[in-house]
Amino acid sequence: SGDGGPVQRIDAEWRESMVQVDLRDRADAELEAKRLAREEAGRPFDLSRDAMLRARLLRIDEGVHLLLLTVHHIATDGWSLGVM
Repeated sequence: SGDGGPVQRIDAEWRESMVQVDLRDRADAELEAKRLAREEAGRPFDLSRDAMLRARLLRIDEGVHLLLLTVHHIATDGWSLGVM
């Protein structure tokens, strides 16, 4: 709007690439996964240019994966996250 207040902008062609991290060769794979999860949770969003959702897939071992999904609170609510 022209009044200087907040506006919602929806990107018609938003494509988020999921970062994939292979930790299979690391003896400390679980510790590194926890460190990466803390790092991701602490990384701020830039509301002027970032997508409000980030995804990282950590490959811990054969058949063992951890999905880190970071969502800005402006993009969802507690009920929706519970469903997810």
